[in-house]
Amino acid sequence: MWIMSRIGYFSVVAHRDDPSLVLVRARKIDQLHRLSVENPTGPFEIVETPSADYPVRTTITKDRFETIAAWLARSIDYDNFKNSVHDDPACSDDYHDFLGRVWGASRDMKRRDA
Repeated sequence: MWIMSRIGYFSVVAHRDDPSLVLVRARKIDQLHRLSVENPTGPFEIVETPSADYPVRTTITKDRFETIAAWLARSIDYDNFKNSVHDDPACSDDYHDFLGRVWGASRDMKRRDA
C-alpha cells in the first residue's frame, strides 16, 4: 500500500516472516521521522537501509499501523491535498512536486481508459 499524506510518502508491506508485522518504508528519513514523532502510538525505531529501494524503514505491528492509518485519515482537514502539502512548512518542495507528478500520471491514466 502506498500512502501519500501531508507527513510524507510511505510504502507499507507485509513482513515476509511474521504475518502480525508490517514494514513502513520511506524514501526520505525526515518523512518517516515525522511520522514517528507525530503519530498517536509514540515513536518507533527507524532503520537505515541505504542499499534497499526504500532507504529507511520501521517494523511495527499491523494493529499499530491500523491506529496510525486511522489517525492519518482523521487528520484530513483540507479540500485540496496538494495545496495542503504546499502550505505545510514542514513539507519540502520536492515532495509537493512529486505529488504533482503523481496527480498528472493519474489524470493521464483516466484519459487512456475513457
